[in-house]
Amino acid sequence: MSVLPSRPRVAGHGARVAAFLFPLLLLLPLLPLSAQERPEAALAKRIEEIINRGDAAKAFWGIEVYALGRGRTLYSLNAHRYFLPASVAKLFTTAAAMDLLGPDYQFRTLVGARSRIDRSGRLLGNLKDVPATALGGHAIAAAR
Repeated sequence: MSVLPSRPRVAGHGARVAAFLFPLLLLLPLLPLSAQERPEAALAKRIEEIINRGDAAKAFWGIEVYALGRGRTLYSLNAHRYFLPASVAKLFTTAAAMDLLGPDYQFRTLVGARSRIDRSGRLLGNLKDVPATALGGHAIAAAR
């Protein structure tokens, strides 16, 4: 019995197609992620359009949009930076106080003095603010 030498295989059309498709198959699991990023790119574009026009462009912005359901950040701009409190922060504080205390609540400020009052009712000396903690609690806690 004679053994014929085998012919070497030449890389043909099928091998070239396989060599081209193999890297694409490795990227296939990433395709759904790129599809999810399209809305995020649109969000980023829309935010940047808003903050880069008119007077808004003069401001220093810190923004983070976080999707709780996805557990990840959708957009971030200077989110790691610290900002000085602005008037906007006062709105949240005021809203919380109004919700807790009601719109008709009036704070009571206690003052004291170690001076005497003259015959016309004038204090001869300085007034001292009495902190709420000196009275055994915080003013807001006592207001409830």
